[in-house]
Amino acid sequence: MLKSVSIFILLLLAAGVATSLYLPQHNITPVPTIPYIINQASLEKPISENVLLPSQLTSSDNDDKVQYALQLGIFGTLATAKNFATQQEIQLKNKNIELPLLPSIIKIKANHRSWIILSLGPFEKQQELEHYQTLLLKQGINSQVMLWPATEIAKKKS
Repeated sequence: MLKSVSIFILLLLAAGVATSLYLPQHNITPVPTIPYIINQASLEKPISENVLLPSQLTSSDNDDKVQYALQLGIFGTLATAKNFATQQEIQLKNKNIELPLLPSIIKIKANHRSWIILSLGPFEKQQELEHYQTLLLKQGINSQVMLWPATEIAKKKS
């Protein structure tokens, strides 16, 4: 009895292996990654534009703690910012250029209106910021220096 059960199990196993050899090959397609980070806190409560302006730095600000970013674009809608970020990612990948981090989408308030900013940052060293600004400019992507709103983002999360 035990011998016939063992033979039956062995035959089932062999049939399963043989059947799996005839299954069609399944090509795995990579899941596309999102080429940006959305700051959810700023969508709920936009950041004041004054926080992002380098001209707002005072002499009392500690330059070691100041972080900068590159503003890649300013848009009226979140969808437009997402599309632009995706297009820029494709353009840079086609030229084998990889950015050190994902661009961030941040909502700001300026002149009683909300705007969506696509920014690349934070950069702790001015040299690194200038390097990527030059690299992007060579690819036809204009950018402006802005302050990275780390303290404002931290306030909104707490």
